[in-house]
Amino acid sequence: MNIIQKEIESHFRIYDKEIDKQFLKNAYDYLSPKDFVEGIEYRFLCWLNHIYKYPIKLNPPFIQSPEFLQLEIFKSKYLFSDRREAIFSTLEQFILERKEKYKLNSIIVNIGGSFTDLNKENPNDIDCAILVPTDLYNKDYDDLEETYLYAIREIPQGLDIKFFQDDYNLNKFKAYSNIVCLGNKAQYTDGKLIPIKNKFKSIPIKQIIIG
Repeated sequence: MNIIQKEIESHFRIYDKEIDKQFLKNAYDYLSPKDFVEGIEYRFLCWLNHIYKYPIKLNPPFIQSPEFLQLEIFKSKYLFSDRREAIFSTLEQFILERKEKYKLNSIIVNIGGSFTDLNKENPNDIDCAILVPTDLYNKDYDDLEETYLYAIREIPQGLDIKFFQDDYNLNKFKAYSNIVCLGNKAQYTDGKLIPIKNKFKSIPIKQIIIG
């Protein structure tokens, strides 16, 4: 099981080789008969259905398209508590540091999860995807790689981030998984086994430009 989990987590590119297609089939055959799966496995099966039309018995999550908002409009709508202002300020500073370092004019950010749920006055964190130019993303800089930054504890408290190239698409599992997490509130969440008939409530994903 651990091998399959690692493969799911690491296979974030478009599958185009026979060995990759065989992995997809092997993982599907292993996971699809289950009545309870882990969160990443649930999203993986739904991704197989969404992209490759594998039949599944799961309730799929919503697929949200980010809605662009001007930064000031986003702030006026979503920064309505001290907690929200503090978390967003931390995110803004984190992004501006990278904007300056890599001499970018601005950086696009998709924000969702509890932060765009207006019923949550004091969310625990801000869930977001930071979109950087593809040529920069492909150079594999450490401070544009969330796994490395979490490992060395360089992600400030209150931020739940992922980095993506700015032309990402849902053919890649990482992008699909992130969009699902940003745009859905699940009845059963990661950290526990999830029944195949999980239920979802859609949450808006907002896209802003910082810089």
